[in-house]
Amino acid sequence: LYCSYFLVQTIVICMKTVELLGGNSSDVFVNITDIDSYVSKVSSSEKAEKEIGLVIEKVIEFREKTIDASSDMVQKAKRIIKEQYTQQNLMIANVAAEIGVSPNHLSCIFKQKTGKGFAKYLTELRIEKARVVEKYRIYKCRDFRKSGLQQSKLF
Repeated sequence: LYCSYFLVQTIVICMKTVELLGGNSSDVFVNITDIDSYVSKVSSSEKAEKEIGLVIEKVIEFREKTIDASSDMVQKAKRIIKEQYTQQNLMIANVAAEIGVSPNHLSCIFKQKTGKGFAKYLTELRIEKARVVEKYRIYKCRDFRKSGLQQSKLF
């Protein structure tokens, strides 16, 4: 009885965890359509322990896939930003649309992975590029706009 209770609690917590990570628990736990009938098939504490391990493994696998997908998304966003940083109208909505995700989702994941918000990352990149231009005197002062910055007084 105690093992069944523990198994049910583990399944419920794992399903909620998958949902919090942005997944669909029915996609991750395809063999658990009805928790009661699933648990009723577990006849011993050894089998319950094995099932608990399998349920937790599924959450870990899902989390690893989510981390990989998030890292890929941020890498794509960084690449797009580096290619388009000189465009004055570059916004997170543009980058998100190009990747195929919502701006809010990209904003959250980007900040989690980089430690910086989109605007701060873009501004720092523009300043870095403008400093390179200034260091090597590649352009005249009026050409700092080519770095994506409007005001050369930021230096």
